Amino acid sequence: MADLTEGVLGADEMQIFNEEVGQILRLVYQDREVDLTVVYPRLREYLLKAVRIGKSKFGVPFQGLMAMSGFGWQLMRPEDVNPVPVLTLGGRLTWFVTQGAGWQPYDGLWGANTQGNPCVVDEQTILVHLGFIELSASPLISAAQLTVSQADYPVEYFEDVVRLSDIPAYLHSVPIYLMPKDIWQCWVKFDANSGILTEELQQFGVKIATANRLKNRVPFPAQ
Repeated sequence: MADLTEGVLGADEMQIFNEEVGQILRLVYQDREVDLTVVYPRLREYLLKAVRIGKSKFGVPFQGLMAMSGFGWQLMRPEDVNPVPVLTLGGRLTWFVTQGAGWQPYDGLWGANTQGNPCVVDEQTILVHLGFIELSASPLISAAQLTVSQADYPVEYFEDVVRLSDIPAYLHSVPIYLMPKDIWQCWVKFDANSGILTEELQQFGVKIATANRLKNRVPFPAQ
């Protein structure tokens, strides 16, 4: 089992957390803003736990979104979960997954050639996997499952779907904390088979990482 020991945040660190928690999960869509910590109050509790785990793991002060030292946080990006540093043909870093029939591996990839490979969490990073965001006009997936260190989490069926400004947010029953050097894989169950790559399904979570990692311009440094 992963070590989820929590550290103690000082008054200054709690102030940063309280000021930024509403920003870290704010979605902007069609000129509207949605603060998911208001719609889902439990997300605040989950993120506070994650920051406390980061304090214990990294042993340095929490400095928030603009961390110049210590550690901070930001939204999970495609480059945080890609098993190899591959770019799309257009050179963009983006979410890509092949929309096939039934269960498909989804590794935050930039090309179908690497699908099925497990992901490795950077050694200076903790990922809080909260679920998925769908930008499609109609639902793409009905279920998902994560495998961490060869242990399968229960399959989750997204029956409790809340549409926010036309954005369906599929949240895990509880967040999945991915610790440094964890090997993991994500699977999603598509409702239809188009056989094409889609950018409309995004993995959703928060990255807790050292300031050095947050300032590193290399998307996914060699392990």
